[in-house]
Amino acid sequence: MKHTSLKAALYLVLTFVAGSAVGIFGYRLYSGAAVMARPEPRRSEEYRKMYLQEMESRLKLDAGQKTRLVQVLDQTQALFRQLNEKHRPEYDAIHHSKVEQIRALLSADQQAEYTKLRAERDKRRKGREKSH
Repeated sequence: MKHTSLKAALYLVLTFVAGSAVGIFGYRLYSGAAVMARPEPRRSEEYRKMYLQEMESRLKLDAGQKTRLVQVLDQTQALFRQLNEKHRPEYDAIHHSKVEQIRALLSADQQAEYTKLRAERDKRRKGREKSH
């Protein structure tokens, strides 16, 4: 009888350990952070349209207010473009400095690969700009 009680206790412990392992595995499986693909960046026209629709519906804008809002958005967009164009040379100089500093710390083989890497990135960036 002592032998049977020992077996029963051992099975009980093994069942508890197995259940705990399955529970831990299941918890980690379903509670892990979900990986979500980044949505495609919104085009400015799409964002503007959504913004206007939200403003119109939530604030109950009349026709005159909507017209004026469009004018404000147009003026603001033009100002941002001017600011970007004005500071573009400064951005480009900082970027060029960064590239040269990186190039200086690389070996000749690494510099060749870095040149390829930059060309690939530029190609992807230009492809994204054309699609917008």
